[in-house]
Amino acid sequence: MHCRNWKKKRQWAQWVKRPEETFAREVRRIDLSYFEQRKQEIADELWQAAVEIGFFQVSNHGIALDDIRQAFSMTEDFFSLPETVKARYPLARNAGWENKSQVRPSTKTPDQKESYQITRPLMDSLWPTEQELPAFKQTMLSFESQCWQLGIKLLSCFALKLGFPEHFFEQAHNPDRNTYQSTLRMLHYYATEQSEQGMWRAGAHTDFDSA
Repeated sequence: MHCRNWKKKRQWAQWVKRPEETFAREVRRIDLSYFEQRKQEIADELWQAAVEIGFFQVSNHGIALDDIRQAFSMTEDFFSLPETVKARYPLARNAGWENKSQVRPSTKTPDQKESYQITRPLMDSLWPTEQELPAFKQTMLSFESQCWQLGIKLLSCFALKLGFPEHFFEQAHNPDRNTYQSTLRMLHYYATEQSEQGMWRAGAHTDFDSA
């Protein structure tokens, strides 16, 4: 009995050490400069990173740093609104605001975050007014459009690697259709104390999005 316990402890120690191996894996940065001229090379790099690592970053993607900073500033302004104001725009399907409403099966506790999701066809009555947040709608739609364009470029690379027509994924991501489901999700993770056992900003989960 003692030996079996020792073996279990040894196996547990070996198992605990395994996640350390993942820390050494590089989240690769894919350079998108000269995209059209280098498209096959970029597609190969994206595919390799997706298959071997599962994550990647992109650089020289064409979205100006000032636009990114403005979008993040607007996001901060939105989450700084009084909760009574944000509550006027509740999450419905895949658009609007929610607060600590997502409970992961992995933790069985609410994620310690709030989010506001922008999905173009679903945004009726879900935009803050100009009085509440001037230029918010215009700024965020512009940023969403830039993110969409970048996403389509990346998806065209995966289409090539999968043997599909280059513009295959655009059919499912057409912003002019009512079925358009591309979402710009703004997130605010709450500060938590280490002493708050069992509280997670976002519990372990999988994502279903295409990009």
